[in-house]
Amino acid sequence: MTATVTRFADRARRVRGTRRRRTAAWAAAPVLAVVALIALALSPALDVETVRVVGTQRLPQRQVRQAAAIKPGVALALVDVDEVRRRVAELPYVRSVSVRREWPSGLVLRVVERVPALAVPAAVGVALYDAEGVRLGGARTVPRGVPLLRVAGGRPSPELVRAVVDVVGSVPEQVRSQVLGYSATSPDEVMFTLSGGREVVWGSSDDGRDKAAVLLALLRRPGSHYDVRAPGAPAVR
Repeated sequence: MTATVTRFADRARRVRGTRRRRTAAWAAAPVLAVVALIALALSPALDVETVRVVGTQRLPQRQVRQAAAIKPGVALALVDVDEVRRRVAELPYVRSVSVRREWPSGLVLRVVERVPALAVPAAVGVALYDAEGVRLGGARTVPRGVPLLRVAGGRPSPELVRAVVDVVGSVPEQVRSQVLGYSATSPDEVMFTLSGGREVVWGSSDDGRDKAAVLLALLRRPGSHYDVRAPGAPAVR
C-alpha cells in the first residue's frame, strides 16, 4: 500500500512539473517572439537605403530629401515618420506630405505641392502666392499662365489673394486671355486692365457669374472703363 501511494505521489509531481514547464514555455514564447522581431528590425539589413520622393514637379527632390533629414544607416523601424512629415511640410511649396515605410529598406515621401496662383512684383522679380494666400517664394519672371497682381505696399494679405483668385476664376474665358494684370486695394476693390488700354472695375468676388455675364455684354460697347461692381447697375465710359 505504501509503495502504491509513493508511486502515485511521484507521478503527480512529474505531471505538475511538466505542466509548469509547459506554462513557462507558453509564457516565454511571446517575449521571445518580440525579442526576435526587435533584433530583426534593428538588423543592418533593414537600415534605410533609399528615400523615394513622389509627386513633385516644381520642388526639387533633393530639397525634399534634405528637409526629411534621414540619417545614413538608421534602422527603418526607428524612423520617426511623424517628425519626417513635419519637417518636409515646412517647405513653402508643400501643401501636404505622407511618409510610408517601404520594407525592407526604403522610405516613400508622397508630396502634394502648392500651385502658384498669383505673381506680385517684388524688389527682385516677383513673389509667388498660392490660392490660399501662402507665399511660395520668388521667381525672376512671371511664370506662364500665372496672373500678375499689383497691390499697394507690395505684400498682399491672404484675404486679398483669395479674393483676387476668386475674381480670376470668375472672369469669362474669352476675356481672360485679354487681361494684362490685376490690381487691388482691398478684397472688395479688385480691378484689372485689358488689352487696348481698357479697365474693368470688378469690386468684390461676390456675384461673379452675374458680373461675368454683364461684362461680356458691356464689352460690345465702345469705351475704356467698365464698372460691374453692381451688376444690376453697370457703367461704361
